[in-house]
Amino acid sequence: MARDETQETKSKSVEQSLAGKNYFSSFSKGADATNNLANSAGLYIDIYSTAAKARVAFKAFLKEFTENFDVKLESEQDADGVTLQHNKGVTREISISIAIPAFSVDEAKMNLRNVNLLTQMMHPTGIIDTNGNVTSNDIQTQTFKIRFLNLIVGADARHDAIGSAFSSGLDGYIDNLKYTFVSDDEGGGFLADRGRGRKTFDGFVYPKLISLQFNFYPTFIEPPVWDKTKFSLKNYPYGYKGVKNRGGKDILESSDVDAIGDGVNETDTARINRALNRRRRR
Repeated sequence: MARDETQETKSKSVEQSLAGKNYFSSFSKGADATNNLANSAGLYIDIYSTAAKARVAFKAFLKEFTENFDVKLESEQDADGVTLQHNKGVTREISISIAIPAFSVDEAKMNLRNVNLLTQMMHPTGIIDTNGNVTSNDIQTQTFKIRFLNLIVGADARHDAIGSAFSSGLDGYIDNLKYTFVSDDEGGGFLADRGRGRKTFDGFVYPKLISLQFNFYPTFIEPPVWDKTKFSLKNYPYGYKGVKNRGGKDILESSDVDAIGDGVNETDTARINRALNRRRRR
């Protein structure tokens, strides 16, 4: 087999492994137990670009996870001069801040590669003509799917804390991407790879610790609304498992099951009894 064909096969193999479940096993050498933990428990933030069809995942320390729900109210006066407020929708904003450490030079390389790729994914898609110009009428804003355990999950996803952004992520837009290469005096600094048998510095450095943050604005095909006693979206804003009483009876179904009025009433009753330390009489 020719060298070019061998290299192409190797590249495809690497990309396939990165697209699979064991995302962190294919690039980091050494006995880093956090790789197995991240792969087996889904302890990472998974980001997929629907337009670029590219994926990054960050095995990181979560520094901040903030939600903001901005109600869009529109004022109107009725015939009697009373001011009424009409709800025109709710804008959801998720603010995420993570610290991305590197166990080894290989992991530091992959972290920098992922930051590179995420930055590239922020830019719009378009068609470049023969003169190197982007055709303006074909430019499209990047949309993303993000999955982070049960805290960021698609509305229609079945209840499973482990899943990929591609198959069960929440759709939306990313804004205000910011990252910092942490300095030595704050526990960061840089790593260098001398290569196999190479003793001289090759001029490439890789940050040991990256602090990254961004805002995520989810979008929904169906609007989040109440239809009598049933909410329109599952897993909104989070996914959760059902709650059972001591007898094993469901008093609160999982988030991927439609909410029913009677179930809510029974749930409230169980919580009140538990708070007041009441026991059911037999």
